[in-house]
Amino acid sequence: MYTTIAIINEIKKNYVTINTYLKGDTGIVLTSFEDNQLKGEVSTVKGINQYGTTITTTTLGNRDIDMQGVIIANNRKEIEIIKRDLIATLNPLDDIVIKYTDDNINKEIQARASSVPMFDSNYKLNSECLLGFKVSFDCYSPFWQDTEKTIVNIGTWLDKFEFPFMLDDTAGIEFGTKGPNEIEFINNGDVDAALEVVFIGPALNPKVTLSDNEFIKVNKNILDQEMLYISTAYGNKRVEITKADGAIENAYNYIDIFSSFFNLKEGYNKITYSTEDNSVPQNVFIKYKNQYLSL
Repeated sequence: MYTTIAIINEIKKNYVTINTYLKGDTGIVLTSFEDNQLKGEVSTVKGINQYGTTITTTTLGNRDIDMQGVIIANNRKEIEIIKRDLIATLNPLDDIVIKYTDDNINKEIQARASSVPMFDSNYKLNSECLLGFKVSFDCYSPFWQDTEKTIVNIGTWLDKFEFPFMLDDTAGIEFGTKGPNEIEFINNGDVDAALEVVFIGPALNPKVTLSDNEFIKVNKNILDQEMLYISTAYGNKRVEITKADGAIENAYNYIDIFSSFFNLKEGYNKITYSTEDNSVPQNVFIKYKNQYLSL
C-alpha cells in the first residue's frame, strides 16, 4: 500500500512530502508512522465508605505521533538541501498540518513538532546517499479530520422553468421559487464538529438554529452584496461582516445575548435559518469538517 505524508508549515507556507517508496531518484522515504491512540482522561470523586469512585467528567488528552524516515539522494550536498527543508518545515515554534493519504484514507490533523528532527549517527543510515531521522509530534487538537470541508446549502431554490413552455404576454416567467429554510443531514464524524455559517445579504437580523434548540442570532442589517461570516470553533470564535468594497468589520458585538456558539452534533442534525422583515438572503450555507478519533 502506497502511503503519502504531506507536512505543511502553516506559518512559512512550505512543506515536505514523505512516501513509502520513491518515484524518483531523491526524496524522503517513510519507514515508520505510529499514531498513538487517544486516551480518556477521567476525573472522579470518592464518597465516605463508597466502593470505588464516581466519574464526574471525562475528556480526551493530546495525541502523540512518532515518525521515522530516510532521506535518499545522489550525494551529500543533495541530502543537506533536503535536510534543511525538513528542519525548516518541522520548526517546533510553528503550527503544522499533517496530511495522511493511502488507498483508503485521506485525513489531516493539526500538530507541532516536539523537537527539531533527530538525525541518525549510525554509518548505515548516515552516508553519502542516506540520512535517517525521527521526529515526534504533539497534536493539541487531537482529532483527525477531513482534508476538505463539507459544504451544506440551507437556502435553496426550487426550479420552475421547464421545456417546453408557453410564453404568456399577460404574465411573467417564473424561473424558480424559494425553498424551505432548513436542511437535514448527518455528521459522519465520531464527535461534534465546529461549523462556519455564511449569509450572503440582504438579511435583517439573521438567525441560524440547530434542531429547534440552540441558535446564533446577529442583530444587524446585512446589506445586499455584504457577507456575514460566523465561526464556532473553540478558541477561534468569530463574527465578521465583509462589506461590498472588501473591508471586514468585526461584528461580534451584534450577537444576540441569548445566542450560543453551538457545534454540529454527531449524527443527525437539522439546521434552519430565519430573517426579519421578509428579507431574503441570496444564499445561506454552512461549512464543517468531520472529526475522527482515529485514522
